Amino acid sequence: MINLNEIRGTMKTNPLLLIFLGWMLIAFSPVLFAEEVTVEAEGSARYYTGEEAEAKRNALREAQRNAVNQGAGMLLTSETEVRDFDLVSDRILAKSKGILKNYEILEEGPQGTEYLIRIKATIDTEVLEGDLRTLRTMQELTGRKTVVVFYNPKVQGNLPFNPKNPDDYQVISNALSEVNSVLIERRFDVIDNDLGKVLKDTEDMLLAADADFKEVVSQKAADYGAQYFITFSVVLDIDKGKRINEVRLNWISKLQNTTSGSIVSDKSVTSIKKSREDFARGADYYFAAVNQFRSVARKVTSEMVDEWTRRMYELLEDGMPVAMRFTGDKSRHASSFLRMLQKVEGIKQVKTINRSGKEMELRIYYTNPDIETLLYKVEDVFYTNRDFKGFELEVSKMADKIIFSMQREE
Repeated sequence: MINLNEIRGTMKTNPLLLIFLGWMLIAFSPVLFAEEVTVEAEGSARYYTGEEAEAKRNALREAQRNAVNQGAGMLLTSETEVRDFDLVSDRILAKSKGILKNYEILEEGPQGTEYLIRIKATIDTEVLEGDLRTLRTMQELTGRKTVVVFYNPKVQGNLPFNPKNPDDYQVISNALSEVNSVLIERRFDVIDNDLGKVLKDTEDMLLAADADFKEVVSQKAADYGAQYFITFSVVLDIDKGKRINEVRLNWISKLQNTTSGSIVSDKSVTSIKKSREDFARGADYYFAAVNQFRSVARKVTSEMVDEWTRRMYELLEDGMPVAMRFTGDKSRHASSFLRMLQKVEGIKQVKTINRSGKEMELRIYYTNPDIETLLYKVEDVFYTNRDFKGFELEVSKMADKIIFSMQREE
């Protein structure tokens, strides 16, 4: 009889191991070509006296999840796919009723403070492969995303950084490099700024009024041709004691869309270090605790990219909401435009918010976050539609809304 207690810790603390095991199985088996595979998986849940039914449900859910993870491991082909699958697996596994064709409980029961279950499950790899297509589309899009990183000098602690000071600049430069390194590892196209541009960007941000700061940074990102930008601040504060000083490092980062300005992810991490040294400035602390500094930069950036990955997957599955306004030449053009949108590749749903005569407000759900691609597709379909012969389509943007207006050709 298998000892579930020996292996459950490894499986719970390292879910990627399940996917790796699936890789190994496929390397020595012909199951890749089958529409279903059979795997064995374990699950566990905290067990309290009198709550056996709930513990069993939770353990069974985890076992089913682990079974699907193994099935996914047989289909994933790269380390990047494995990592991204782990991030979005909750959403994929929510559909496990279709992926998990059937299962049989091989062993179950309480062991100490936990309830353990081992199952044999049949995984429908054809259904699972369909869900993984969205994951691969997301990865392709990630590789096309351009991002630029800015240091925000307007937020400082009582151990400040002055970018014009050579030591302080080295700190900022190293921080930029660490953030860029994470982004490159995650397949972003990073725009790497040289020394002159970094200093000029920082100076412009310092001069910007607080109310204008967001617009200044967004414009800079647009000038670089970046679809996304990250701003990060480093706040260092020291509390001096009689013998030991406590330094608090608070790293604050935001990942934003350049076009809309919307915040994709907003993360901060606080790290505390006790020291006998009496630091006078941020650079002194950095050189004394460079590994801690870099670790925080990497942690925050990785968490932001993880959140972006989950968000991208959701948008690709459900469609990204896009607000539109349409004005036709006649009221019948509004109906034709609605029917036309439903034929545009990538649009999953079209909702009419308000309609009056030849004008209407719409919300569509589009499965590609690249709005420029959407506009090209709409124009292509418009000019091949017989209902719009003799008309031009004017396109503009107002805040987060796309404005379409029909005009007679001259």
